[in-house]
Amino acid sequence: MRNQPMVDFPKAPPPTLSKALEGHRVYAGAYSKYNPVKRVACDECVNVLHEAGGVGQPPLGAKHSRRTPLGQLRLCTPHVELWRAIEGIGKGRR
Repeated sequence: MRNQPMVDFPKAPPPTLSKALEGHRVYAGAYSKYNPVKRVACDECVNVLHEAGGVGQPPLGAKHSRRTPLGQLRLCTPHVELWRAIEGIGKGRR
């Protein structure tokens, strides 16, 4: 018996940044892990879904926090990697 999936699921589209949070890109952010007791949706995922008129992927859970003078963003793993790549920050310690 081969170990093949019954259904081929499509790959998730690459994450995109929302226009609503462009003001946060002015400042360099301080990143940290975010472990809430209850699941909290990623701020970028929610804004991207809102800008698309509700059509798209459901918001992922936030696992990271990005703090700037403008406030705190709660981000999922794909979006925090995108923010770090824009700022030129490596993936961190292993």
